[in-house]
Amino acid sequence: MLVSRVSFQSGVQGPSHPSPGSPYYAVGFPRHSLLPDTALGRQVLAALRRAWERRLLFTVEVSQTTGREHVVAWRAPPPPSAPHHYLPPHPPRPLPALLAALARLLRDHEQ
Repeated sequence: MLVSRVSFQSGVQGPSHPSPGSPYYAVGFPRHSLLPDTALGRQVLAALRRAWERRLLFTVEVSQTTGREHVVAWRAPPPPSAPHHYLPPHPPRPLPALLAALARLLRDHEQ
């Protein structure tokens, strides 16, 4: 398995954030992702890395799960975070759909 780890700390939004000067909250961090060590898993990891390096992977918004304002949230579907996402009876998370979402995110924010 390929493992990625992302960590944020709560802070104050800067000029590039939705509400400069307001606090933001890093709830549930660090976050881990598990991807299969396959060609597709490596493609997804590379796309995640590109989106991370371009500061596209996360945003500050209202949490879809808690309703809390100003939280750090994924801008693409979150990658699988536990081994059981790949084992029966759970169907595997759709890595092709995640790769397509990351490609759209990168394309829509080309420099």
